[in-house]
Amino acid sequence: MNFLQEYRGRGPRTVEGVERIVRANFKHGRRCASARREQAAFTRFVRACRATIRKVHGTEKKQSQVS
Repeated sequence: MNFLQEYRGRGPRTVEGVERIVRANFKHGRRCASARREQAAFTRFVRACRATIRKVHGTEKKQSQVS
């Protein structure tokens, strides 16, 4: 067996090595905690807007039917 066949990676051995691996594996910010909070806030905002539009639209429909 040569060195490559015998070698088994043991992962990073220092704090800096762990941080480097974490940064290397962080491909995008879509799943980080701050992005999830921002997405949840945006979703609540959109739902509130849709509810308001439905309420306004429903009120206008009733008035147009009465006239």
